[in-house]
Amino acid sequence: MMACKTMGSPSACVIAGVLLGLSFASSSWAGQAPPDALVKMRAAFAAAAKAKDGASLAEMTVFPLVNEVYAEPKSISKAAFRGHVAEYSGLAQCLASAPLSADEETAHSSKLWLIFCDGIAFYFGLRDGQWRHVKFANVNE
Repeated sequence: MMACKTMGSPSACVIAGVLLGLSFASSSWAGQAPPDALVKMRAAFAAAAKAKDGASLAEMTVFPLVNEVYAEPKSISKAAFRGHVAEYSGLAQCLASAPLSADEETAHSSKLWLIFCDGIAFYFGLRDGQWRHVKFANVNE
């Protein structure tokens, strides 16, 4: 789950991030504001990450968590998730302040939203009436 570890150069990592950001901005529903309940959940998620509160992060996450990272398992169990709390904590400021963007690929199905932080996309979706962290992707790999 390391950002940019296989891109070959920092500039390639930056270019990949810019292109990803532009693709999200062009979404047909990207101009919509995120739902209020998602905004509140995101604030709690970022606060839990900052506090290194793995139990609270896990409560706001669906397991198995979809994991799109090269050469890693396709999903993360709740037990394995505990090993990633420090990584989430390191991105807490971004999780709190980066824009929530509509995911163009899911616009007509599950309508996921994401926060893009240094080559990592944190996806959020509505599950059983509650907003949850549903997917982790390292787009630099």
